[in-house]
Amino acid sequence: MTRTMKLLEQMMIRQMSNMNEETAERDEMVATFELLLTRTVEDASGTEDREILKRLARMQDARSGFWFCTNDRQMPSDARVDFMYRPTYYATAILMTAVNRKPALLEDDAIRTALRRGLDAAVLRNFKGHGIHGSSGYIDTVEIYQKGGVDAFLAAHANISPDFTAEWNRVIPRLLFIESELHAWGEPGRTHRRAARILDGVHARRIESPELQAALAAGSRLYFAYGSNMSVTQMLDRCAHPVLVGLARLDGYRLVSRQSKENYYASLDEAKGGSVPVLVWALSDRDIERLDDYEGSYYYKKDVTARFGHKRLEGFVYLLPEDRERGRMGNIYRQTLLTAYRDLGLDDRIWQVEQMET
Repeated sequence: MTRTMKLLEQMMIRQMSNMNEETAERDEMVATFELLLTRTVEDASGTEDREILKRLARMQDARSGFWFCTNDRQMPSDARVDFMYRPTYYATAILMTAVNRKPALLEDDAIRTALRRGLDAAVLRNFKGHGIHGSSGYIDTVEIYQKGGVDAFLAAHANISPDFTAEWNRVIPRLLFIESELHAWGEPGRTHRRAARILDGVHARRIESPELQAALAAGSRLYFAYGSNMSVTQMLDRCAHPVLVGLARLDGYRLVSRQSKENYYASLDEAKGGSVPVLVWALSDRDIERLDDYEGSYYYKKDVTARFGHKRLEGFVYLLPEDRERGRMGNIYRQTLLTAYRDLGLDDRIWQVEQMET
């Protein structure tokens, strides 16, 4: 029996023997889940025994979809994070790891059902920690799933839990929000650095992608969209060959609504301490000409620097002159912007859109 199998056997014995309600016992159970994930990642042979994984599945509470490290189902909110959500994150990450190595495991109804239920349950707190540890707990969850190979898993099995897939698609913008908000409060702490480290890894892979490197080598420039051009659908309609880079942060600016022709549209004003999320595109000269036609003569281009993790990207934005009148944007334009924010997972930043007209 492999180390992974032995560890799972010990954990099942502890659960079946009716764990006591001492906090130390609960903590030990959570630590066992964590160790089991580590062993599963390190020991490929430990995931080859279908029956062992089915026994892990049987430890799940079928009604709720959670794996519990306590018999107390009426525990307070903080305890639910530690002894209900966290073991569920670990258990589903373990099953992900196994499926990544052996996709045929999903043909087993017991394993597939347990994984689906667990992933559906895992998103009910949006991955957040408890109380003042909400952001650090969120990063804990992201790191658990990264360890379990979530990106590879969702690339092949995005439909097993649409709610989980949608929540994971919000991870990068939410980490961007966590990193920028903590940065705005002053000296970066451990949570800030952890968020930045995850973002750096994602951004490095994107910057090094063959598609982007080919576009830059051919002379494409980086464009930072903050208004309706954050809509991927709209950009694909307006430009022939835009290359999506990802979300970045433009510091020193705030969103405003100013007059252009007969209506009001998004623009940026310089603002000390301000920060605006932008969607980065690589555009050819021809696509920039197309955008120039759409933006019209009222907007002008300005070269700026955006933060992409720890990297700084040089690009340009379209701006309306600050002497243009402020006012309320049209409902259709406003809805396009709100929809783009939600589609990109920027729910935590919608307040910026809502206040730009005040």
